[in-house]
Amino acid sequence: MLTFTTRLALRVLQRQSSSLEFLRYGSTTPPSASKPWLTPQTTDHIASLPPVPNRPLTRPTPWLTPEEMQQYLLPLHERIPWGFITLKQVKKNRASKAPKRPNEEKPEPSQPTPGNGLLYSVSYPFRRSETALEFIEEVKKIAKDERHDPNALNFYIKYVKAPAAQPDGVKTIHQVPHVHIEVQTHQAYIPDEVAELRPDRYVLRKPLGKDIIVPGLTLRDIRFVMIVDELFRDWFNSSHTATTSASISSPQTLTEKSSDPPPSTMTDAATSPRAPSESEDQGKEEWYTTFVNVPNPKLSVESVISAIFRHRFCPCCGHPHSLNECPDRLENLPTKGICEHCKKPGHWSVDCTEGAEDENASSTSGVSETEASSAERM
Repeated sequence: MLTFTTRLALRVLQRQSSSLEFLRYGSTTPPSASKPWLTPQTTDHIASLPPVPNRPLTRPTPWLTPEEMQQYLLPLHERIPWGFITLKQVKKNRASKAPKRPNEEKPEPSQPTPGNGLLYSVSYPFRRSETALEFIEEVKKIAKDERHDPNALNFYIKYVKAPAAQPDGVKTIHQVPHVHIEVQTHQAYIPDEVAELRPDRYVLRKPLGKDIIVPGLTLRDIRFVMIVDELFRDWFNSSHTATTSASISSPQTLTEKSSDPPPSTMTDAATSPRAPSESEDQGKEEWYTTFVNVPNPKLSVESVISAIFRHRFCPCCGHPHSLNECPDRLENLPTKGICEHCKKPGHWSVDCTEGAEDENASSTSGVSETEASSAERM
């Protein structure tokens, strides 16, 4: 009898199409009506997957080239539930969902991640918490074999209301176990093929080389994502979970709106809410829906690269650092726009003398804005 690992390898190599339908807890409204970026997933999606790439042997690893984006990144977006977003959007999403506690001390700032590289993410739902935790252990084995640890591998419970009310008018809230995964290559660099497509918005277009480390998506991530998704499909075709239905949450992409981020820490199974039992789940399949991302005509290699370099790269030299840290800004002044402080052209806002004078005046006035507002309230 073939082992699980052998069966997984055969499926990766042979690209056999799966008869499994991916099921999602959701509304009875057709996905195309409620969320226009969703469409039913068929076996044709799986049959048309590109071949799993070989594992890169070099470190640092180059970002996906435009050709590799066209071969892997864009097709996978329409065929598997993994999605990609930029680091700028990741930080924006997390900041918008973070609890606001004014009396709590702010944590010490960590070393900022340079640049605005892409990150892959997915949330796989399960019927049982035990199955989800077993799936996490299998993903850990893949990470060890691939020598590629994910940024996040978390278990969490999502509370979902069943759209159909009970006879007494009460709606049932289901506790759906999920596994959230994020992956990105930390030791990566921007290859010349990508750097050449940077938008013409920098005063000084300094070249980018292998010595400038910028986290982003590489073939290492493509391979990891495809193997993990293959694991999920094989997992739900295996005998011990043959009666279990699954759902897949479509993660945000460059063109989608933000969704609720999952918790950032692992939840212990003993303290997590109880998942619905098999008996509780019988007869509820009518409010599951199947979906994947629909083809997006606006999503292209050029649009992806443009989104990457739109933020978190120096407007002076184009390197992945802030303007304050740029050693070339005094000799390379802006040719467009005006200073945000004095509204005059010809210098960077961080070097504006009027802006510095305003800051000094406010700091030496003897009463801060916070203290003044407090005095007014008293």
